[in-house]
Amino acid sequence: MYVEDCKCMSHCERGRAYLFRRANIVDSLVDTATIHVTDLATLQHILAPTTSNHLATALNDMRVLSITLRLPLKEFDKIESPSAQPNKHPSKHTWPSTCSALANLQNLRKLHLWLDHDHTSSWSIVNERAFLRPLHDIANKPSPHISVNLPKTHPKHENFERHFLPSCDPPPFTITRRLRQGQHAVPGRKGMLNVKDIPDFPESYSGEDSEDDADFDRLAHAEMCERRVWETMQPADAEKVVSSQV
Repeated sequence: MYVEDCKCMSHCERGRAYLFRRANIVDSLVDTATIHVTDLATLQHILAPTTSNHLATALNDMRVLSITLRLPLKEFDKIESPSAQPNKHPSKHTWPSTCSALANLQNLRKLHLWLDHDHTSSWSIVNERAFLRPLHDIANKPSPHISVNLPKTHPKHENFERHFLPSCDPPPFTITRRLRQGQHAVPGRKGMLNVKDIPDFPESYSGEDSEDDADFDRLAHAEMCERRVWETMQPADAEKVVSSQV
């Protein structure tokens, strides 16, 4: 469209042309881009919009969705033991309801989920199987391909009924493990926040979860040594040995 053409257009015609171009851009992004979401409320708003417009409709045709959730520990507890977690003001932004809505995305081809909790406790106190069970209904469909990224499990807490372990049958989605963050903000005096080192597993490793060969080798070695300690010693003795290496 030339400048001369724009000058001859009425206000309404220019408005329609703008909306048409915007709709084309939205459709192109939904077809080609990865939609990143970092909280359940936003995700629920996308999956069940309260207003009807082209963007809301187009997002329900998304092809690739990446969800990053660092949830309060109590949210994981609610999934595992819902009757033990009374809630006078239940939220509609829940993980099971989100998974039900995700199952209705007919054009979704790839779903990536990154999970953690916001507590200093080990990730392994979470019941992974209970929390991810709602994903099975989605994973059993011809599409999408689902990948889940979780922190490494700690041998002290590992349980095949709660965790996805190498010795168990694999779930209907891909799981990759990462080194969980070791630094946490903890409340201090006068309302100040202090950064405290609280490693998860392996506890003796102080580096980063990088692709550098040296870091990868050091992490693998620390993980192997600590796992051997936990597997061959009584818990109290293993705790002392691991603590002495930190």
